[in-house]
Parts: sequence; structure tokens; C-alpha cells
Amino acid sequence: MVAKIAVIGVGAWATNHLRILSNLECKLVALADIDPSKQRIAEQYGAKFFTNYEDALNLVDAVSIVAPTHLHYEIVKKALEKGKHVFVEKPLTLNYQQGKKLVKIAKAENVSLMVGHLFRFNAGVLKLRNLLLKTGNINYITARFIHSHKPPRKDSGVIFNFGSHLIDTMSFLLEEKPKRVYCSKVNCLGNQREDFASITLKYDGFVANLEMSWLHPLKKRDVWVIAENEKIYADLLEQSITSYPIKMLENRVVRGAETEIKFGKNEPLFEELKYFVNLVNSNKTFVDEAALETVRLCEKCLISAKQGKEIAV
Repeated sequence: MVAKIAVIGVGAWATNHLRILSNLECKLVALADIDPSKQRIAEQYGAKFFTNYEDALNLVDAVSIVAPTHLHYEIVKKALEKGKHVFVEKPLTLNYQQGKKLVKIAKAENVSLMVGHLFRFNAGVLKLRNLLLKTGNINYITARFIHSHKPPRKDSGVIFNFGSHLIDTMSFLLEEKPKRVYCSKVNCLGNQREDFASITLKYDGFVANLEMSWLHPLKKRDVWVIAENEKIYADLLEQSITSYPIKMLENRVVRGAETEIKFGKNEPLFEELKYFVNLVNSNKTFVDEAALETVRLCEKCLISAKQGKEIAV
């Protein structure tokens, strides 16, 4: 089959969804947004336009939801209950119990529920995941998701917005769950949402320290893996990786040559949406329970920050 798809929510990021979907093996038949002026965008793609997204559900097999996070639960739930395959931008929800309900509905309806954690499809992350098989024991990890080039979102704080990327990426890279978490956060721009947060995820034998900020002058999406046999730096925006084969011993340092790791770059969103479209076209289903776990861990981070202490997860 060739999937008939609607895009719900036509903001800045949705323009990338529209560009990519229009070049995949699917039919973009509808756009929905509460702003009537977005009809002109629908006309550019030869799609029908609706201000009520529920009207679009009747025309399609699947939806790509790019609406504000606080609306995810309502829109995803209605789409799933109508038997539609769902791709929704991350995070799945801002509430673990709501996310759990959505996973349950998707399974009951036998439809896909895929969440837009696009760094799982980033060529740098995929290469780093492979490299971790030969680094020896991990000593610690540091990672950053920072920038201040545009005003912060209003639908969530930096933990659910940026932290969900970092936490999900750690889970994807390491294929294990942390045992404990400690989080601290700062509200600089207002009382409603945190603008900076520092998260420590404790695993068996090592920790991952995550920094996320809307206030930093640099734009960085990067990871340092400090391991037994090798230190690796991955720039996930540039999709570049440098290996430092350094082994620290008590009485000496064994040092090899710094090496730039070669691999092909990609457009993660293209690969992600292609994967979703292929699922729908082949009538296969995928329910993203890993994304639900990311919501749970983000909630745990907020609890830790509120209580001011490390907690079990």
C-alpha cells in the first residue's frame, strides 16, 4: 500500500516534515492547524486543509503530529482510537501515566506509535554505538544539548525539551537503564519552566553527566565517552567523531594517535520518517516503549530536582 498521511500542527519544524514526506513513498493528503492562514501551505503541497484535526483523521492511514507537547496526549489518543498509525514528535507526553495509556491503546488497536527521537537515526550516534563495543569499560560520559539562538519553547522546560533527547540517546547508546538519578535545575527566565538543568544518571560502574541549557551562547549537541581503552568525542550536529586511544594506568599513560573516524553523514529526520512510512506501507506495527521510558526518566529528574536529592529510578 501507499500510505495516506496527514500532518497535524504546521509550525516551523513541520515544514521539514512536509518537505520530507512529499519525497517519500506516501501520499500527503491533509494538513491541520488552528491557524487558517496555514491553508496556503497545504495548497503548496496539493493537500486538503483543516482547522479541526479530527476532520483530517477520516482521510488517512497515518498522521505525523508536530503540535505543541502539551497537546500530544489528546491528539495522539484520538488518532490511535480511530485506528491510525501515529508518528509524534518527542516527547511522547509530559506525563508518564498518560504516555502509558497511549502505548496501551496502540497495542489494542494494533497500530504503530512512533516518537520522534531523531538522534536514534543520527549517523554519528549510530557510529558511536558501534564504537562503544571496543572501548573497554566506560569510566564516565558527558553530553550537552545547549543553545540560546532562539527564544525557549513555552510548552515545556528544558528537561522535557532538551533532556528527553539526551536521556533517550543515552538509553539507545548504552542499551541499559540507569539505577539512580540526580538532577538540579535553574529557573532564570520565569517561574513556570526551568532554563538550565544538570542531570547525573548512575549506571552500574559509571555515570553520565548531562547538561541542557537555553542560555548558553554556543549551540552544541555533543558527547564525550571516557572509557578504559579509548576516549571518544562525538559532535552530533556536525556528525563527526574523533578517537583518542589513551589508556590511563597508575604509573604510566599509553597513548596512540588521535584519529578522525570516517563515516557517511545523513539527515536523521529523513531516515526517521522513511522508517515510519515503510512501517505503514508494509502493514507492520511498532510501539515505541523506549520513548515511554524516556518520559518516566524525565519525570524522575523533575522529582529529584524538587526534592534536592538523588533518587532511585
